[in-house]
Amino acid sequence: MRKAKTDCGKLQDKSPIKTKTQPSPELGLALAPVMTDQVASKDTDAESSSILLAIESMNKTMTDRFYTLEATLASQASLVSLGNRMTEIEEANSSYDLRLSQVEQACMQMQTENHALRSKVIDLEVRSRRENIKIVVDRAHRLGRQSAVEDATPSAMIARIHHFPNLPVEVIKQRQAFDDVRKRLKEAGARVGFIYPARLRVTLGNSEQVFTSSQEAVLFAGSLS
Repeated sequence: MRKAKTDCGKLQDKSPIKTKTQPSPELGLALAPVMTDQVASKDTDAESSSILLAIESMNKTMTDRFYTLEATLASQASLVSLGNRMTEIEEANSSYDLRLSQVEQACMQMQTENHALRSKVIDLEVRSRRENIKIVVDRAHRLGRQSAVEDATPSAMIARIHHFPNLPVEVIKQRQAFDDVRKRLKEAGARVGFIYPARLRVTLGNSEQVFTSSQEAVLFAGSLS
């Protein structure tokens, strides 16, 4: 009987003993840093993502601003080029104006000299023709009979002759410019005539006026009305 108890006791000693384990404080302390690192890692990733997004947004903003600045600079460069071109054109215009003014002055001087030369030529021509007269025969009649002898004295003639001064064309045109005003002055009772070559002399009563241009004579005729 004792042997059986002993065997039974031995059997009881060999059966497994079930116990409930509790986590040790050391294990919790060991896991705490790991969990903290994981949380910190997540926060770091979120912060990094935010930073990357901010950098990308800033990069886009800077790129846009760079393009805008580049366009502005290009526009300013174009304006500067346009301003330089306008300055060149203004300088060229000033040069052209100066040259044109010089040409106009030279032309006026040439016109003055040409007028003086024409006046001298006309005066020389007038003086060379001053003693010449132009004869126009209106009517002519032979007196007596024509002689049959070749050496006979020529027969006398009676003729109606008109003579005019032999004037150059320029002088005739200058005198013709006074035609209208001469008519007005004659109607006003004035005596008119020409002083050689083409100056109009007007005598009214005891006064005498001499005009070198038709405009002056027109003003004088207007004062008489």
